[in-house]
Amino acid sequence: MPSLQWNSASSSSPRRIFSLKIEAGNELERCLRSGTPCRVEDLLARYPELNEHPPLVLELIDLEYLLRESAGLAPSVDDYCQRFPQWRDSLRTRLSNLSKKRKGEIDQAETLAEGQADVAGRNTSSRRAGQRLLGQYELFERIGRGGMGHVYRARQGRPLDRIVALKLLHSGDDFEIHTFEKEIEVARRLHHPHLLPIYDAGQIDGEYYYTMPLATGGSLERRLQRGRPDVRWTVDFIEKVARAVHYAHQQNVLHRDLKPANILLDERDEPLVSDFGLAKLLDRNLGHTRSGQMLGSVPYMSPEQARGRGCHATPSSDVWALGVILYEMLTGQRPFQGGTQTEVLTRIQRVEPFRPSQLEADVPADVETICLRCLEKDPVWRYASAEELADDLARWRGGHPLANPSPGMGRRLVYSIQRFLTPRAAAVALGCVMLLLSLCLLLVPAINPTTSQTETPTSETNLLREEAHAGPNRPLVLFPRQEGLAWSKVLVGQDPRKKASNRFQNLTLETFSQALLEILPPNAQRKGGRLTFEMRQCGGDGTSLVGVYLGRQRNAHALGVFHSGIELTYDDAMAPPDNLLCVGARCITDRRESFSVPYRAQLPGLVPMRPVDRRNDNSYWRTLTCDFGAEGIVVSTENNVKGRYSSQDMDAAFHRIQKHYRDLAGPALFYSPSGGIGIYIHKASVEIRRIEFAPLGLLNQ
Repeated sequence: MPSLQWNSASSSSPRRIFSLKIEAGNELERCLRSGTPCRVEDLLARYPELNEHPPLVLELIDLEYLLRESAGLAPSVDDYCQRFPQWRDSLRTRLSNLSKKRKGEIDQAETLAEGQADVAGRNTSSRRAGQRLLGQYELFERIGRGGMGHVYRARQGRPLDRIVALKLLHSGDDFEIHTFEKEIEVARRLHHPHLLPIYDAGQIDGEYYYTMPLATGGSLERRLQRGRPDVRWTVDFIEKVARAVHYAHQQNVLHRDLKPANILLDERDEPLVSDFGLAKLLDRNLGHTRSGQMLGSVPYMSPEQARGRGCHATPSSDVWALGVILYEMLTGQRPFQGGTQTEVLTRIQRVEPFRPSQLEADVPADVETICLRCLEKDPVWRYASAEELADDLARWRGGHPLANPSPGMGRRLVYSIQRFLTPRAAAVALGCVMLLLSLCLLLVPAINPTTSQTETPTSETNLLREEAHAGPNRPLVLFPRQEGLAWSKVLVGQDPRKKASNRFQNLTLETFSQALLEILPPNAQRKGGRLTFEMRQCGGDGTSLVGVYLGRQRNAHALGVFHSGIELTYDDAMAPPDNLLCVGARCITDRRESFSVPYRAQLPGLVPMRPVDRRNDNSYWRTLTCDFGAEGIVVSTENNVKGRYSSQDMDAAFHRIQKHYRDLAGPALFYSPSGGIGIYIHKASVEIRRIEFAPLGLLNQ
């Protein structure tokens, strides 16, 4: 039987190999969930380096088996043994155990083992085959797991004889016991059709528990994994949740941990807010939270919670969380994302989110206004209560104008001055502001009377005219210019530009999905040239990509339109020595989803770049040059390492893409130097300070 050890003699680094494995696994899951045929063998042909590492191949086989089983395709263990005879014995054991675990047999055995020591010699708790008894409750499979306890499906004995959800505390320290008891106390205070009630609570032989109705519809988190719900269903759903939260506020209860995982659905898809473990009782001080302690789930924290002021949370903190949930339901993604929790917390406090309509065009303007009103950084500008939020949602459903539109800049300025200054000082401050604005209006035209003309973005026609007059010794400067970026067009994803740029500023781009930003349109007269750019990666999580593309062409296929081109990308979020420039062929759809499906074939060979650890040094700029023409491309890094790729290499990569992805079948794709040139970003932020293009082929230099 072949060895299953890691191949330390491999030419690729372990980090690089694991990145390829993650990319292959994501591709396998996307294909199988969408119904596109895909097998591990296809991925190994596309990522041949993985063949050298059997443990990673076995993990991909496990993933394919589980995905096919969850889809009801009844995969056969014997089939996998025939497909991979070198691991026949290992696969037979692995896949059989995976199947058993999915059916709950292994999980039930673990539950029995956990309870065996506690129930020995007790009359009130005993063990049965396949289940466990806790007083009058029969515990079946575990259906949930939280920070303090496990949730089981259970049956309550006679006379009620009903199926319930039973939460069992798995630890016994004083703080967790106190929090568990507080959760029970809070839930017993609340009686609302959209708040999950508690049936029973107590302690049996030192084990704390409580029971509640079994929500058969799962959680909102699981519901969102199936895709974006309808806008009207979303509005109706959040309105009901907001009214339930307002009722809790009236009972002096703040939730402080609202998120999709804590909103359950019953058999009619009606919401049930649950998990009050982090709730705050406004009518008394429990003494178990401290200033500086962050409370809640990071992506749904309000700015005041993100600053460690959870003990000072108010109803507006729950309104913020409702806004985050509404945003996620409307767009399919959270408003604040990042590679680390610290990065997310920073964005929550300092960065404004994309408008939902930028991510999904069908989001109505008034619903967007409601959502963004909830996400105001200053609690003063949010809805004063969850009821106000619910009322505005109801008005939109009824076709009526909103009663609480977002405040304008003038009102914000006046309120801020009134809030922090005395009336006399406020009057003086307003007078000074008006005088300063008047002086600016008078002086700006005198200082730069041609500003309105010189800062107008260049048209596509004028840019191509500039290219016609450029040459090797007179390059076309695409950035920086007086107007910032000479010309641009977003082809895929949302506009990644995060900061207005001019000749005095660098260009900052950022996206949490992926984006193609064209900076030089296709030109049939373009035979080749030299592309030079200076950039530095500012953010990423080790699966990011930043760089440029060239030879971009627009193509048609069965599902619509897609773009094809050659990409030159790298990821400085990976630690040295994995600073490598990857050159590959990529096809990408131009559908408006926040994350369109990429089709990629990497060209052989990686170009080493100067090692830089961005985690410790965020100031390093890379200068990359690409000479291209009809015969191929030559890539040069800042340390003069060159990578050469012929047009035949690139055409072969496009052929591999069309062979493996049948939905791209059609006329053969090929590399063309006359295609568009632009910037490609995948889950990263990047800063650019120079982009130049010199026409004419320079491959022989």
